[in-house]
Amino acid sequence: MGVDIIKKAILVLLFVLLSAVMIGCIAEEKTAANQTTGENITKTYDGKKILYIDSYHEGYEWSDGITKGVESALDGTRIELKIHRMDTKRNDTAEFGKLAALKAKSVIEDFKPDVVIVSDDPAFKYLLMPYYRDASLPFVFCAINWDASIYGAPYNNTAGMIEVSMTPRLIDFLKEYSKGDRVGFMAGNTTTDWKNAEYYKKLFNISFTS
Repeated sequence: MGVDIIKKAILVLLFVLLSAVMIGCIAEEKTAANQTTGENITKTYDGKKILYIDSYHEGYEWSDGITKGVESALDGTRIELKIHRMDTKRNDTAEFGKLAALKAKSVIEDFKPDVVIVSDDPAFKYLLMPYYRDASLPFVFCAINWDASIYGAPYNNTAGMIEVSMTPRLIDFLKEYSKGDRVGFMAGNTTTDWKNAEYYKKLFNISFTS
């Protein structure tokens, strides 16, 4: 596993721990320190279920890194984990995103998780925002690019962290080798990449031409 994937996995461990708090996996009654054991703590997880909804697909390095982090964090906890993938990286139209969200919603209704983890913008935009905003079901999000307020967040039932790229540092690095102020930028035609381009212009005054 590369350094970037390891970092992603560590972040996910934090999200899963937050999920545990939100669904009451950590006992509210405090036990004396000398009476607390790993077995007692693990028992509080019995019967709990977490659903991880990946915006993308298995085999995509980013998604695989998050998946490994989730699975590693939950190993041995007795929490039942289910993973559902929306596949919006390979199918990036709004129509597909909306249909994928309906399928994910059906999975939620059938699985009845105690908490849902969603990663990346499509799951937030097409699933969480229209169907679970301020709902009773808690959601933990990760890898939302730049700003979640464009989706009306924060909600009463959400917690998580946005993702911000180190664009200014990258530009400073490229300037050392560039002969001018024009730099090529290649990206996919996806929700995330268009959002990145919007924020590059908004925050760093970077203009794009095609």
